[in-house]
Amino acid sequence: MRKHPKDEWIVGEGIHEGDRIIARINIGLQRMIGDIHYPFRAGISITFKNPQYDGMPLAAELDIFADIENIIVDYFTAEQKGMLCAVTSTQGAREFVVYSDSEDISRVLRTVSKKFPEYELRYYIELDKEWNEYQYLIA
Repeated sequence: MRKHPKDEWIVGEGIHEGDRIIARINIGLQRMIGDIHYPFRAGISITFKNPQYDGMPLAAELDIFADIENIIVDYFTAEQKGMLCAVTSTQGAREFVVYSDSEDISRVLRTVSKKFPEYELRYYIELDKEWNEYQYLIA
């Protein structure tokens, strides 16, 4: 995983609605809560190919998901388009949560899909000017 100057990550593990969850949250972004340059929250979710019994990835997929994360980080940080704020793994999938300057994330989705065509991507993008989801994650 590539590092960004504002990176300061914590990792938590627990049970959410009966399922194991591992969350990695960039607490270094707390000072950016509500930044007017990044009003959109995007979530990019990718299903693991053969998750373990608890929904977590097998070791063989960890490098693949690290590469996917690097593509996402590179895309958003290269032109200051946004920043990765959280990565969660649960129920057989990993979700990358990004705050972005635009609701158009099609280029990064195409890049990931082209490099990893065997993986299905799901995504959402919502206006979240107050960074409510991030505030919920760090609470």
